Amino acid sequence: INAEYMGDLYSQILEYFVSKHGNTADECAIHYYNYGEALLFQMQETEHFVEDDEDGCPGNGQVSWEALEHARQLYQHQVEAAADPREKELMLSNVLTKLGELSLQNENWTAAIEDFSSALNIRIKHLEANDKKIAQLHYQIALAHENNANLEQAIASYRLAATIYSQHASDADIFQDLELKLEDLAQELKTSNQTAQNLKVMVTEAIAKATLPTAALPWPALATLTPLQLQTMSAQELRALATHHAIAVPAGAEKPELMAALQAQIPPVAPTAAAPTKTLVARSRKRQPTEQQECPDKKAKVDFSTL
Repeated sequence: INAEYMGDLYSQILEYFVSKHGNTADECAIHYYNYGEALLFQMQETEHFVEDDEDGCPGNGQVSWEALEHARQLYQHQVEAAADPREKELMLSNVLTKLGELSLQNENWTAAIEDFSSALNIRIKHLEANDKKIAQLHYQIALAHENNANLEQAIASYRLAATIYSQHASDADIFQDLELKLEDLAQELKTSNQTAQNLKVMVTEAIAKATLPTAALPWPALATLTPLQLQTMSAQELRALATHHAIAVPAGAEKPELMAALQAQIPPVAPTAAAPTKTLVARSRKRQPTEQQECPDKKAKVDFSTL
């Protein structure tokens, strides 16, 4: 049967009952359900979720939800008023199932899980434990969890569905497919957990390195450090170095202030022999031969902040 034709047909039936009984009448509940289900089926067949059109008229997705939600409210009222609510509750579970399928179609995984779970609780209450209608809801809940990247919950629900299908010989193919699905998801979960564990280790190591515990580092003696070496260290490293050598620094000190505090504690370098001076002088003479008689003893200065 053409899905579009069914949608139009149920629309006309619903309009008739609403005009005759009013939209809150119990008689209209099944027709709201049929109309919403027909629109959902139409979307599932075409794999297209029709949005509102340019004139602002609601699309199939919105109209389907409104019809099914109205049916849910009517059946909920009937359940509360019935002396024996079993049949009404089972019908309510059907409505909730279709609302869940609509959320799946719209990729609203959380809403789908909520509606499917509510429907499942009703069916567990009234149906046999191995009823395939229960297995179908376990499967749909698993599908929503899988799409929402909740692999552990997906595996648990797929297993519940497989357990029921395994009790029905006519569903052997479904059971085998679920067994393969479970194997794939178990491997995917293992890989995901290993990746998460690796990331956790990397983050832990990065944090440990960032905190720079002084007891774990072979800190050099201050006398062996040069201004250039201090310049290449981070503020955290400078602060840790100061702590290691019991040098008091302000709590909020920045890198320049930390460097200054450490340099103040570094012993001055003793004058070197004449050979390095001759080398510097020789270089000076090579660049400026006309000045060698005027400043033969001039020493070169190196600004470490420019390196």
